[in-house]
Amino acid sequence: MSKRTLRIGAGCSADTTIAWPQMANFGELDYFIADYLYEASVANFAAELQYETGTGFAAEVAGPELEPCFRRFIEKGIKIITNAGGLNPLGCAEALHAVTRRLGLEPKIAVVHGDAVLELLADGAHDMFTGEPLPEDLISANAYFGAKPIAEALALGADIVITGRVVDSAMIVAPLMHEFGWAWDDYDRLGAATAIGHLLECGPQPSGGICTDWKDIDWSNTSFPIAECFDDGTAILTTVPGTGGRIDVGTTAEQILYEINDPQRYYMPEVTCDLSELTLVQQASNRVLVSGARGYAPTSTYKVCCMQAQGWRSVITGVISGPEAEEKARRTVDAVLVRMRRLATTAGFGEFLNTHFELIGSGASQGVHALRHEAREIVYRVVVDHAERAAVEPLARVGRSSSVSMAPGTGALFSSSVAPLMRMYSTLVEKQRIPVLLAFEGETRRVEVPTHGGFDSVSVKPHAPMPVATAGAGTSVALVQLAWLRSGDKGSLSNIGVIARRPEYLPWIKAALDCEAIRDWYAHLYENPLSARIECHELPGLHALNFLMYGALGGGAVSSPRFDPMGKGLAQQLIEFPVPVPEALLR
Repeated sequence: MSKRTLRIGAGCSADTTIAWPQMANFGELDYFIADYLYEASVANFAAELQYETGTGFAAEVAGPELEPCFRRFIEKGIKIITNAGGLNPLGCAEALHAVTRRLGLEPKIAVVHGDAVLELLADGAHDMFTGEPLPEDLISANAYFGAKPIAEALALGADIVITGRVVDSAMIVAPLMHEFGWAWDDYDRLGAATAIGHLLECGPQPSGGICTDWKDIDWSNTSFPIAECFDDGTAILTTVPGTGGRIDVGTTAEQILYEINDPQRYYMPEVTCDLSELTLVQQASNRVLVSGARGYAPTSTYKVCCMQAQGWRSVITGVISGPEAEEKARRTVDAVLVRMRRLATTAGFGEFLNTHFELIGSGASQGVHALRHEAREIVYRVVVDHAERAAVEPLARVGRSSSVSMAPGTGALFSSSVAPLMRMYSTLVEKQRIPVLLAFEGETRRVEVPTHGGFDSVSVKPHAPMPVATAGAGTSVALVQLAWLRSGDKGSLSNIGVIARRPEYLPWIKAALDCEAIRDWYAHLYENPLSARIECHELPGLHALNFLMYGALGGGAVSSPRFDPMGKGLAQQLIEFPVPVPEALLR
């Protein structure tokens, strides 16, 4: 292992109040990565620009709360890479220039842009997951750029690099490529860098956030992750000293499986990453060695995220208490929706695009696996969608009326909102059609990136199937006793990662938990479960299985009306799945 190390710390938009000051004051970093983009935030930025209600970038990055952190980072020579530019990276750079001037600082700021490609979409283009033709009224389309333009900005001397839409891991891959001087066709190192980036890109999720074994973690001062990266492509994932959180094999493995599809074909702009043989070793408390990721040539295309404005969505939530709360809530929701339909018809708006409700506290997300009991409090949630804003705006007034005209025990509404209704599509565009641009010190240049691709599925090295137990079992235990679990999302697809706590558990897990078992367990997510597409991929290095459930999220983070549109809770629904095992296995 090389003695040369690079320390990269990461924060994310969901917890900037902790991440930025923690890393600025105590991280002892070379680079700080701030991740602001996910599917829903891109939709929000597209809506801001469409309806002229915002900047189209993460405005908080230029807000007063983070100013002390910028001063600290710049004075300590810590470089910042962030995708806070959203759909307006040049505007974000202008705002950040104003902040640094006000602070009396003069960092060199570079901007990666050119990812807005709406005009380049070909006629007849289709969604890459559903095959559905792209609609003609898209309002945005943004290519997921890679690490090359960020690395070029660093080579030019940038202190801060702002990007638009890039793959999240690119912000970590770029400094590794730049600092270690790796070649852009060294695919194994690019694969290793991508794995490190994947671990860091979601802030504290590998360092104790949302982990299966959650009970003894200090969330009030949770640690964001730091990767100590080495020239050979390995890294040690660790925490900020003196903070809460936890990094161990379980938390790290969970994050590896978060939001991935086929682990042997994790497509990035510069590499096709193979995570199947990645291994984790606990070296000390809060220190995990990450190694074993590989890479192959990339494809010749960029993934492009497209947004369509479909109208407006109104959502209300309220609470009903007392005996028979669930029945009261159900009747309340029915009455609210009848009133809304009557108002829409009277006003000439016609039918709603969609109506949806959930009774939270009744097992609304659990399907047949919900524990039946008489709840004494129910939160009801009602969603209505329509092409016209005026059709959905009355929902809050109708909902408020329930406190005086409907069930006893009805409290006041505690939330109501009206927001643009967006839908996301994903497609592929040839790289050679999209110029990658870099703005730096008053000049804009085109970045030459590899466009030829070269990926061939035949080159992917297959691994032997992991063993399945066949001997008789004496008892059944909950899956959580044998495995760590985490669920993630990509559009309307959900993945469920299942990692054996000990290698000898995996054959028994695999014997009980297959695609048909998953289809049955999550049947409530589908109108027709028998036609649902379910896949299972193996990761021998982590003794893990990755299940993919296509179409499980009802539109996903951007458009699903459910209270858990990203499927964050789906892995938790599986923890009680019964796994037959021999009693000796548990001793």
